[in-house]
Amino acid sequence: MKGILKDLFRCFKLSLKIFLIPLILGALVGVIASISKGEFVLLEIFSSINRAAIRISCFGLAIAGIGLIKTRMMEPLNYEEKWAEYFSVLNLVGAIFFISLFMLVYSIIIDVALALIY
Repeated sequence: MKGILKDLFRCFKLSLKIFLIPLILGALVGVIASISKGEFVLLEIFSSINRAAIRISCFGLAIAGIGLIKTRMMEPLNYEEKWAEYFSVLNLVGAIFFISLFMLVYSIIIDVALALIY
């Protein structure tokens, strides 16, 4: 039980680091879209961040789904001895799944916050 919690916490930390990518890309797209309309709209920026994060997390969930169904497709990425240094219980597909799931939860939090604010 301790091993799975440690792996989930490591996935949580990785998902926060990976979430910076859609955060920066979405903010950049939102600022450009907002400026092109002639005014600075904060809702446009947050919705762009939300859309980018949902797309990236759904892409990760799709990869995890393919990896669960067709395990032979993930074998070129599976380095057991190197993988055991970072995760004790989870395999590659499980780590991708939980990282993407955490990113989707962050997107849902942003979406709920936008719905409550606007």
